[in-house]
Amino acid sequence: MNGMDLVYAEIKRRMDPEIQARMEQLAEHLFPAVKDGTPLEDVPTPPPLGTPAPSTAAARTLVQGLVLTVLSAIVGVVYTALGDDSFQVFELGDWAAVGTTAVTASGMALLAYVMRKIGR
Repeated sequence: MNGMDLVYAEIKRRMDPEIQARMEQLAEHLFPAVKDGTPLEDVPTPPPLGTPAPSTAAARTLVQGLVLTVLSAIVGVVYTALGDDSFQVFELGDWAAVGTTAVTASGMALLAYVMRKIGR
């Protein structure tokens, strides 16, 4: 066997279980269409197995954004409290940057959800 044959054999060994699972998934959608007389071209292709739902991806993005918001708030508060005598912990104006970051993180999660919806 030459190098190309070895690579092909390894790819086949690794991909065969995935290909088989995907064929079974597609068959579940295509056989009912044949029974109903629906043209197979009109049957939508289901997402690959193991693809997270858009809401899962958006939720993950939201959590990442919120964690970043909390961490940046803590760092900002500590930095400001140590470096500036005028910082007031209980003043809303001093927390404006944290609110902006939270809105940005929420917008990022919403955008991730919409983009994943469009991509499918």
